Amino acid sequence: KNSYPHPFKRAEFYLIESAILATKAIESKKRQKEKLAHEYVEKIEIFKNKCEKIAPESRELKTISEILDYFE
Repeated sequence: KNSYPHPFKRAEFYLIESAILATKAIESKKRQKEKLAHEYVEKIEIFKNKCEKIAPESRELKTISEILDYFE
């Protein structure tokens, strides 16, 4: 039996990275750095597109979409 924790699936990785980027985008907006915030949101969109390709029905994709909805 393998006692190591399971490695993150790519969809999980995309969600974690999206959450980190969303935090950075929120902080950038608070500091009136709109261009930087927009760049972070664009990176989240890239992760969403990658997640759609590998896990179109996943909980991770749904959550990434909800993160993006926050910025619209």
